[in-house]
Amino acid sequence: MFPTFRLFLVCLLTAAPAAAQIPTQTRLAVTPSPSQRGQEATLFATVWATDGTPAGDVAFTSDGTPLGTVALAALGPDQGRVVGGESHGCAIAVDGQVQCWGWNGDRQLGDGTLTNRPAPVTVQGLPGGDPVVQLAAGGRHTCAVTESGALWCWGYNASGQLGVGTITQVFVPVQVPGFGAGTRHVAAGGNHTCAVDAAGGAWCWGSNIYGQLGDGTLDRRTSPTAVPGFASGVAQVAAGERHSCFVLTNGRVRCWGDNTFGQLGDGTTTASLLPVPVVNGRRTAQLAAGAYHTCMVRDGSTRLRCWGRNAYGQLGDGTSTTQSAPVTVPGLAVTAFALGGNHSCAIDTRARAWCWGRNAAGQVGDGTQVNTTSPTRVQFAGRVRNWALAAQSNSSCAQRENGALTCWGSNTLGQTGDGTTTSPRLLPVAVVGGAFAWPRAAAFARLVTSTLPRGRHELRAAYPGSATHAGSTSAAVRHRVQR
Repeated sequence: MFPTFRLFLVCLLTAAPAAAQIPTQTRLAVTPSPSQRGQEATLFATVWATDGTPAGDVAFTSDGTPLGTVALAALGPDQGRVVGGESHGCAIAVDGQVQCWGWNGDRQLGDGTLTNRPAPVTVQGLPGGDPVVQLAAGGRHTCAVTESGALWCWGYNASGQLGVGTITQVFVPVQVPGFGAGTRHVAAGGNHTCAVDAAGGAWCWGSNIYGQLGDGTLDRRTSPTAVPGFASGVAQVAAGERHSCFVLTNGRVRCWGDNTFGQLGDGTTTASLLPVPVVNGRRTAQLAAGAYHTCMVRDGSTRLRCWGRNAYGQLGDGTSTTQSAPVTVPGLAVTAFALGGNHSCAIDTRARAWCWGRNAAGQVGDGTQVNTTSPTRVQFAGRVRNWALAAQSNSSCAQRENGALTCWGSNTLGQTGDGTTTSPRLLPVAVVGGAFAWPRAAAFARLVTSTLPRGRHELRAAYPGSATHAGSTSAAVRHRVQR
């Protein structure tokens, strides 16, 4: 019997199937299109997986001829997502430049003017050879992190929130000293800014009236100031109107600053000049701050937990009771979320967008101006799948899986980006300019080429896969090179 059993065992082992690879999707966008002969064209590939982050290389081809191979870079916290400030929005274009729209009275659009823009305009002065990969929008200022990790800010600077050592307003981006490379994350609050440096250390600057800089003082800082005790181990930051928070690499959450509405999440309403632990704030993967409320999602979870001001139902727990410790938003499994002045929005696991809270300007996107204390589905025309969100003070935006943007809510200053100032926009309207970058990406690769000859080309991006992820190839992008 032994030889028979051994043969059966060998067959059983050899017949055992290998672990199935995780499916991926590869998408390709090209800009400008068409291009001129000799002009640089940017090929921007994104690779998305149903689970995990794809790793490896992406091969770019033109009519089957190789153009080059580029290693994938993982999408970081908030990286590349559309962002909203008090009354302006910004997004990263396919070529790595930044497009902004809305209120520009404090130079927050970075186009060298004080003119409000109801349609996106390109931010001037960012380094062309170092594409932007992350954005943050504060009350009246904006910041960007480039691929090399350099940090740039522009706009209102009366409190020193640009971090350049002065309180002088600037029309175009200026680089923040000490953050020339390796910046891991940035967040912009009402009148302050926080960032994580290359070593994982937390720094803040700007207004400190409420202790929102976390340095133990109430002193304004016009240059980056370290948060004591956290020179390393910080993964990401969030900034509200008068408070700040960060997530440590071990998943713990700390907050500091104003706590009038319990927005620090420590179970009290006592302000703190130094970081304090959030109740049950462990294993956190995502964190966001609104004006006076904060939300998080734990690693491996889809449940959204929120705390802070709730006068308009912005915590989404079905009440208008302010909470000083996290409460769960019931009935919603989320993959992304964004917080505005007094409202919140999220994308669920089926790529549907939901909002709740204050709705006086239509920022919930349900076609009404009625406040809601529970998640309400945003009413898009037709079936729409979204992957990213942004929330301004009284407006909201979503990015579809094809990269296209829509916005809704207050539009008196052009903050929905549809080319008008018709307000309010109670339902989503398309942002002028079509598709932007980062369509449903878990990882990305960017190739810049000026070698395409005159004529028509079929461009593709191919991801060969890895031990854990299956390969995929983008649809062909038809591109024309003119004389």
